[in-house]
Amino acid sequence: MTCNRAYAEGKSRKKTWERSKNTGWLLLLFFLVAVTIWPADLCEVHAQQLAPPTVSARAVCLLDAESGRVLYSKAAHERLPIASLTKIVTATVALEKDHVDREVSIPDAAVGVEGSSIYLQAHEHMTLRQLLYGMMLRSGNDAATAVALLTSGSVEGFVREMNDLATRLQLQDSHFTNPAGLDTGAPYSSAYDLAKIAAYASRLSDFREIVSTKAITIPWEGKSWQRRLINENKMLRLYPGADGIKTGYTRKAGRCLATSASRDGFRIICVVLNDPNDWEDTRHLLDYGYATFTRTPLVQQGIPFSLKVANGKVNQVQAIASETLYYPLKEGERERVRWQIAPDILQAPVSKGTSCADLFAKLDGQSLGHVSMICAQDVPKRPWWQRLRNSLASWSQAADQLSFQRSPAIRGWG
Repeated sequence: MTCNRAYAEGKSRKKTWERSKNTGWLLLLFFLVAVTIWPADLCEVHAQQLAPPTVSARAVCLLDAESGRVLYSKAAHERLPIASLTKIVTATVALEKDHVDREVSIPDAAVGVEGSSIYLQAHEHMTLRQLLYGMMLRSGNDAATAVALLTSGSVEGFVREMNDLATRLQLQDSHFTNPAGLDTGAPYSSAYDLAKIAAYASRLSDFREIVSTKAITIPWEGKSWQRRLINENKMLRLYPGADGIKTGYTRKAGRCLATSASRDGFRIICVVLNDPNDWEDTRHLLDYGYATFTRTPLVQQGIPFSLKVANGKVNQVQAIASETLYYPLKEGERERVRWQIAPDILQAPVSKGTSCADLFAKLDGQSLGHVSMICAQDVPKRPWWQRLRNSLASWSQAADQLSFQRSPAIRGWG
């Protein structure tokens, strides 16, 4: 009986060990699959999200419209022909100078201009805004010429204003010779310059409205029908959040495209020049920008700071940030942002509600931007006799300290 029980217990322990052994092999196999396959796939997906795409464009600039940070670039400062992307500059000059809703009469010199056209007729009446729609949606060279003539009186005068705008915006690689973007006169710009001026133009509400319009109908004087303008920029329909800007093509410039997209206040400008695959490249570049960078509030409007005050009735004053400062940051950059306030000591008197200092944000020593600090209270200047008393007290304290340091006993001479 005892032997049988011992035999049964031994057999049971053997089966238990075999089951444990099989379970161990299964767990080992599961572990090997996990470490050799799953992390590799996950790492590959992560790399695909963060790595800049390979593009066929000769030049690229991906730019944050708010801060001006370049998110990606390729030959961004190379001087190239830009075709009808020139019309971004033309529209900007006209919108800043003229009243877009005034009615105009089409001059003879704007009729029959070379290249793409909305078929303007001499002395036809429409508004300047409608001309801008014809120029930006259908890329009408006749519309661009009309805008120049009606805004500045001559094409030459308007071109001077285009180049003046380039100088004002510190565009180093741009020179314009006509308002339409024809190759006449060898005009040039760069992907960076165009992204910069597109970001500037996007601050104008009329510009944003025009370039984001997918289709519009405008009058056609003398005809029994109207002009139906369909925007040539396919990105408005292809990419979520896309809201502009302009297509361009000449044989010399190749396919050019300037695109803007906005998500939760994060506006990215993408410019590709001489790009046979412009739609697809732009989509991948925008995806990269939104996947890699986050629009980050570095300081919130209304956040209080304590600033030192010299010669005031109080030694400190509260100052608040006048606005929220945003900047696009990659993962891990937020922890490296540092702050600097200038001036670090205010001089009384200080008036409530006035700008008293600037708060600068820096990343690895490079400035990201700044906001003004607004004083939250008045700090009157101390009376002259209090300032004199404090000065005398400071001098006396300094003299006592100097005498103490020179004492022989202290120096061990006693």
